[in-house]
Amino acid sequence: RKPFMDMLGKNISRAKRENQKIALLFLDLENFKIINDIYGHTTGDELLNRAAEIINHNIRGSDFSGRIGGDEFVVCLNNIKSVSGAVSTAQKINQAFTKKIKLEKQSVDLGVSIGIAVYPDDGDNADELLKNSDLAMYKAKKYKKNSFHLYSKKLQHELLVEQASRYALEKNEFKIN
Repeated sequence: RKPFMDMLGKNISRAKRENQKIALLFLDLENFKIINDIYGHTTGDELLNRAAEIINHNIRGSDFSGRIGGDEFVVCLNNIKSVSGAVSTAQKINQAFTKKIKLEKQSVDLGVSIGIAVYPDDGDNADELLKNSDLAMYKAKKYKKNSFHLYSKKLQHELLVEQASRYALEKNEFKIN
């Protein structure tokens, strides 16, 4: 995680100097826990390696990716012209994960939910972009499996209201007049 965040920070600094945009894609593998539990950790490790290969096969040479924990990956798309470039890459990655993944002993179905945040529009530092792309991924995962979602300030507000409402329900704080 740290090497990825350091590299992302450097790329943000360069993008700022050169007045460029960067997209951060936050990916969460669907069904990974079930597959890992059924087939074991060795197969889970093999699957993580295959997922990394699939991701890297669907990004440009100037971009980079990393696994930041569990079944979560991030991709930095450097020097994008517009958000549509990030959307196109997210669609390619989603499409690649619709095919069965062949492992040494079996083939498995694995999807991916992707959140997208763009520098400088959705954050001006690595931590903010990571947080916002993670929020967008959460929305993609909740909305429809194997999809992507773009971050927006409206999304952050929606998630805060949802969280506050859930908390109020748990604490029985709603009243009907």
